Amino acid sequence: MVSANNAIHDFVGNPRERTQSASPEFLLFRKILRSLVREEPLITAGRRETDVVRLLALHRFLTRPQLEEFLFAESTLTPRSRQVVTWRLLGRLQRHGLVAATPRQTGGAVAGSTMPGYFLTTAGLRLASTFYPDLPARRPARRAPFLLAHSVTAADVELAFRRATRGNPGHELELWECDWQTAMKLGSKTLLPDARLVYRLGRVLIDAFVEVDLGTEGTRFFARKVDRYVTARHDGDWRTQLPRWPLTLTITPTAARAASLWDATTARLEAHPYSSGGMVFKFCAIDALLGESGVLGARWRVAGKKESSLFATPEQLAAAVDA
Repeated sequence: MVSANNAIHDFVGNPRERTQSASPEFLLFRKILRSLVREEPLITAGRRETDVVRLLALHRFLTRPQLEEFLFAESTLTPRSRQVVTWRLLGRLQRHGLVAATPRQTGGAVAGSTMPGYFLTTAGLRLASTFYPDLPARRPARRAPFLLAHSVTAADVELAFRRATRGNPGHELELWECDWQTAMKLGSKTLLPDARLVYRLGRVLIDAFVEVDLGTEGTRFFARKVDRYVTARHDGDWRTQLPRWPLTLTITPTAARAASLWDATTARLEAHPYSSGGMVFKFCAIDALLGESGVLGARWRVAGKKESSLFATPEQLAAAVDA
């Protein structure tokens, strides 16, 4: 068993030993970190600090438990050790002015949104831009209450798909792109999915856009978004970047909301029978996705169809077993 103190010692290590065995990325991180915080005390920043900066750059806001799972899901550390190391990581980055936290919210819209959310400061964003040159410029905490709930939900969705791969041979979340990464490939100035994923089942790939809906807009607003999906697909600018047009997965706060968006989407697809042919829109409540059945057992409403379906068909699941 690994104690919390031993885990922290292993993580921090001996500064001299870490410098001798450091990777070029680690040395670059430390050099940039020193220039950003404008001080010269010994900083033993390593891969985990880099991982935190990368994760916050991609997701904008994450809670401490989410960061912990992203960092240590495959680790052999005890649960207590994971917590301690994650707190230590965040504390170090906060002391150097790279990461800050929102105040604890009350009455969050989704599970987890009542917890403080961690985000990159201006200095942290400058550091992140060295890893992601295309990272869009943005204010660190702009529209924090809404963006916090949205980012936390999106991260919960990603983590749910990552959990689905564990213990299932042949399953892999091959790709998870955040909104700005996907936007660059679509070539559309009007369509901005919240994420895109590629889930591998053996030789089968399920490619999907992800929409995170918090129920804050009317169904007519979502119907207009469906129209933008239809237009973007019909325009074809995406063909140089994507092998095929992905299906669209929408995660909602409640089953009732999923039913409302299913109805609105079905109506829009029927209004564009030619240009929307072959497009697939699925809807699932977040509680079902995060429940005991998980991603692979949750039922999805499919626009234009009365029967619900699973994320993957039996044939696709069999492909993973046969791989």
